[in-house]
Amino acid sequence: MQYTQNKTNSSWWLGQDFFENDKDILTGEVVTDRTAELIKLAGYRRAISNFVNIVTGKSDIPVKFSGSDSYTDGKSITISASIKDKDFDPTVGLALHEGSHCLLTDLKYYQS
Repeated sequence: MQYTQNKTNSSWWLGQDFFENDKDILTGEVVTDRTAELIKLAGYRRAISNFVNIVTGKSDIPVKFSGSDSYTDGKSITISASIKDKDFDPTVGLALHEGSHCLLTDLKYYQS
């Protein structure tokens, strides 16, 4: 018998339970409404913000999720991405990219 499991790259540190659609990540109970989705979304947003804090070494850079573009002004990061299970890893990469701009890019050069 061959055993296959669908995992994302970050499932090794988040745990596979984090990506299950029908379980509350706090209690493990099966949830049939959107509560589990909202809890999971809050966890994704918190994890992505924590990654930005780690890469920049700063805890005062807010990460917003809105609009149609992803960008930074050096003081905050805006991410336009769907945060679903399959999109979590690319969204983390995008947030780290923008966080690196906050740390390493001379944004005054790009302002006109």
